[in-house]
Amino acid sequence: MGRGYDRHGNLHPHRSADRLSIMGKKAMRKIPMKTNTLHTMRSGLLLLGMILAVLASAFPGSAQAAVLPASTCTEVSGTRTCDLWATTGTLTLPGSVTVNIWGYAADSLSPAGLPGPMLIANAGETLVVNLHNNLGETTSLSIPGLFGTSDTVGVTSGNTKTYTYSGLQAGTYIYQAGPTYNGERQVAMGMYGVLIVRPAGAPLEAYGPASAFNDEAVLVMSEIDPNLSANPSTFDMREYTPRYFLFNGKAYPDTDNIDTIAGNTILLRLVNAGIKSRSLGMLGLRYSVISMDGKVFSKPHFAYAETLGAGQTADVLVNIPVSAPADQMYAVFDSSLRLVNNSTRFGGMLTFIHVTGTPGSGDTTGPVSSGLSLSPNPSNGSSLVAFNATVDDSSTGGSVVDQAEYFIDTIGASGSGTAMSGAFASATEAVTASIDPSSLSSGSHNIYVHGHDAAGNWGAFTSITLVLDKAGPSVTGLSANPNPSAGASNVTITGTANDSASGNSNVTDAEFFIDSIGADGSGTPMTLNQNAPVVSLTTTLSAATMSGLAEGSHWIYIHSRDAYGNWGAFASLELKVDKTGPSTSALQLRPNPNNGALPYAPSFQSVRLDATFSEPGAGPTTSNVVNAEYFIDTVGANGTGILITPSDGSFNSAAENGYSYIPLITVNALSQGNHVISVHAKDSVGNWGPFSTITLVIDKTPPTASGVTLTPPASNNTAVAVSATGDDTATGNSNIAAGEYFIDTLGAAGTGAAMTSASASPSATINGTIPAGTISALTAGNHTVYVRAKDAAGNWSAAASATLLIDRTAPTFTGITLTPNAIPVGTASITLTVNGATDPLVSGLASGVAGGEYWFGTTNPAPGGGTAFSGSSVNIPTSSLTPGTYTIRARIRDVAGNWSTGANGVRGTTFRVSYPVYFSTVGNSNPPGLIDTADDADVYLWNGTVFSREFDATAFGLPTGANVDGFDRIDSTHYYFSFVADTVVPSLGTVQDEDIVYYDNGVWSVYFDGTAQGMTAAAHDIDTFKIVGGILYFSTVGNTNPPGVAGTADDSDIYAWDGMSFSRVVDVTALGLPATANVDGLFFVDATHFYVSFVDNATVPGPGSVQDEDIVYFNNTVWTLYFDGTAQGLTAANHDIDEFDLP
Repeated sequence: MGRGYDRHGNLHPHRSADRLSIMGKKAMRKIPMKTNTLHTMRSGLLLLGMILAVLASAFPGSAQAAVLPASTCTEVSGTRTCDLWATTGTLTLPGSVTVNIWGYAADSLSPAGLPGPMLIANAGETLVVNLHNNLGETTSLSIPGLFGTSDTVGVTSGNTKTYTYSGLQAGTYIYQAGPTYNGERQVAMGMYGVLIVRPAGAPLEAYGPASAFNDEAVLVMSEIDPNLSANPSTFDMREYTPRYFLFNGKAYPDTDNIDTIAGNTILLRLVNAGIKSRSLGMLGLRYSVISMDGKVFSKPHFAYAETLGAGQTADVLVNIPVSAPADQMYAVFDSSLRLVNNSTRFGGMLTFIHVTGTPGSGDTTGPVSSGLSLSPNPSNGSSLVAFNATVDDSSTGGSVVDQAEYFIDTIGASGSGTAMSGAFASATEAVTASIDPSSLSSGSHNIYVHGHDAAGNWGAFTSITLVLDKAGPSVTGLSANPNPSAGASNVTITGTANDSASGNSNVTDAEFFIDSIGADGSGTPMTLNQNAPVVSLTTTLSAATMSGLAEGSHWIYIHSRDAYGNWGAFASLELKVDKTGPSTSALQLRPNPNNGALPYAPSFQSVRLDATFSEPGAGPTTSNVVNAEYFIDTVGANGTGILITPSDGSFNSAAENGYSYIPLITVNALSQGNHVISVHAKDSVGNWGPFSTITLVIDKTPPTASGVTLTPPASNNTAVAVSATGDDTATGNSNIAAGEYFIDTLGAAGTGAAMTSASASPSATINGTIPAGTISALTAGNHTVYVRAKDAAGNWSAAASATLLIDRTAPTFTGITLTPNAIPVGTASITLTVNGATDPLVSGLASGVAGGEYWFGTTNPAPGGGTAFSGSSVNIPTSSLTPGTYTIRARIRDVAGNWSTGANGVRGTTFRVSYPVYFSTVGNSNPPGLIDTADDADVYLWNGTVFSREFDATAFGLPTGANVDGFDRIDSTHYYFSFVADTVVPSLGTVQDEDIVYYDNGVWSVYFDGTAQGMTAAAHDIDTFKIVGGILYFSTVGNTNPPGVAGTADDSDIYAWDGMSFSRVVDVTALGLPATANVDGLFFVDATHFYVSFVDNATVPGPGSVQDEDIVYFNNTVWTLYFDGTAQGLTAANHDIDEFDLP
């Protein structure tokens, strides 16, 4: 525990130094530990002067009640429940200074008060405090001096925690924030209050008759540091320096007086909630210290200034002189004389005992009340209670008693009680009253009485306790035996009726009802063992009654009546009627099927039976499972079967697992076929449940094995998969469970290499693998593989076999062929064919060629690293290939896994991929593969594989001398053309070489009249053109600009005509082409993306020397070769491309 806390986690009330230690050494240094005599004398003189000044001035208003309430909170049956809300608030100090506080409130809507709500209970009660946390951080509750476990965890903000303290003892206690994190800060912010525990039935005594009093008051001493209040979450507690010193949350002059009258005894309950020890002084009075921290002294002592440590409490009695004049003031103060408010004198811990009224001239003491009696007492509250007492002033002044009054539970101001009757003519009077108890709650009530004499003196109170028994006895401890019941035998019901907490009258009757409650007194009577406030109850439910109850839960309702006729509340008991036995499920037999020789485990030569038993079975009521049994084939009487063992060692719960071992000698004696195992269980009531069954299959006939397959059937050094079919459908119908294989020599059943069953079926494939290591150890040639199958009953089949060839000779082949070997871009595939493949015989054996693999490029991967194929041909995907020449290589493999090796183990060839292109040539020579008459005006197509004639100029009316030098293809019947020289065109006549005509499916028309647009010079002849978006893009044969175009002309430049004017679109010299380059073919995309061909060979940045039959592509500063005419066979001079177009 932390320093300053006792073993229960409560702050030790005597360790003021420990309380100071949590504030740090700096705070301790500020507390003066010694005071010299001169200082004390000066302070005393100053205090005397201040007090004299106060006595000469008007007094503060009196707000202190003469007697505190008898109790607070809510009490039920000896338990007092209080609710505290930990929350925030504000406090106004002298000088209109307002500070923030943390503290406690009595409800959720009120702010925190300083101190917290007063809790008042009685000795012997149990105190329950519900702490509701609205503080915004975790907090807990501690009450030093009360037994309880230290709460270092607390309750988080927004939640509630309950604290319980039983067996309260009389005394004055402090309650405060407990030892959770920040607990000391919470106390310093104001989280404290007072708990008063009174002696039971004596609210005007502190601990007993010797501590009787007339008036009482609480003084809670504490202090405030405004700096902490301003920033409570971030303030450094080592800097804690109090500036205000408080009585009950107030500093003088705002403190409340303690009112009393001359001759009275005042009980002062002192609580030091601060961090320093405090010495409480009184000018003109001394007091008797009767207890500390709720512990009464056997020998009280007198004091003028008793010191209380931090967190300590004390009870003191102050006797006011009978001779004290009216308005006499007695100062009550902090005897350290630090009576300041934030260093301003004077204030702090200062208040006054104020003697009110005018004392009598002779008789100054009130009469004594005695001889109190109540009849009837106890009472059930149904009639008036006669209250009698004697009021006597003969020994306290001898005045005539002129009135008397009483209070119930709470004492009010004198003269405000209920008047009593009497003659009121002498110093001794018998007084009476009739108390109507109908509005009072059941339980104990304190009746306080005192009298008044003719001299004006009210006497001290005397009390008597009225016990109201308005509630019937409670019923507890109900039990039924047996419970649950099978409904076939008697059931005994027992319980206890107790009226000690509800009037303590004798219990006279008890009754019970089954399932529904009837009118009081109409139930079935029960037997009481005695006539007393606490009795035992018994009754028996007969077997006939039980048999009439349906299966399920039934409720027995029992209550009792006391001697005053009060029936108590019902208590209930659940009586279960269980007429159905447990259910049985999850039956399991292992191993099953069985051939009579297959054990559960080597150490258990048996078949194991497992089952699960649970309640309720088919009924609604749950009992414990207590037994289980089974039968083989024939079911006998309940309880005569073979016992099942509980898995956990004991059948004693509603759900159980059990097992049993059926010896193999028993299993072997069973005939071939199915045998029924019947299992059921019994519950604690005696009900046997229904049977559940499982079939034990006896199968003593082996399965068959067939269809042995080896994959591959031949191998060099690689693993071989072995498979076969196991079939038991005609020999017991058990599932095929496993298999085994042998190589060359057949061994005993169960000794071969393991194989697994592919499915849980009577006919199943069994699989195994001959590892590569085993294969490598075999000699070349044929080997026999034997296979057996095993069924689930443990029977092994006869062996089946297959031949495995070990072949370690590589195959050979003469080459590969690609068909076709030239394709256009986007072609789906080409076919690779292996030529001359063979697998040489060795000793007359060979496994045969199985397939091979291929790859692109000239780097050979390791065998198996290419793309595999089977047989002698494969289709190779080519749709994603870009134009170019590709190398394909291949090797082959035989069935045994041998790859072709050596110099001719890998064969290769090439194929070409190219773009399709439409073109016209400069001369009258056909491209390769064409045989018709060539014409330099014809349009040809290269589709990536072969050449074809797309447009036969002669067939469409052009003269044989026409030579196309520019065209733009729309489709096969729609073209735009320009010519090398003036040409006669059908229906148009002579067309100039700077003009463009349009062919529309047999109809010719002029599209562009170059002469009309000023293209009249010889160098203006159009050499190539394309029409894009209605704009004509072209290049000329010479170095002359079109009209309106400035700058150096170049026969490689690209110009545009937009229908209004000419412009240069591309200056090819700026793109790196030499001045000698002359463009004669164009496909225009935009100014930074176009394709061109040249009149003669030209040097192009990037590709280098480009032939006049090639096409290049300009892609935003980068030149690349697009079409290699030479590679496609355009090698003659007449094959030079004169114009082209792209699909």
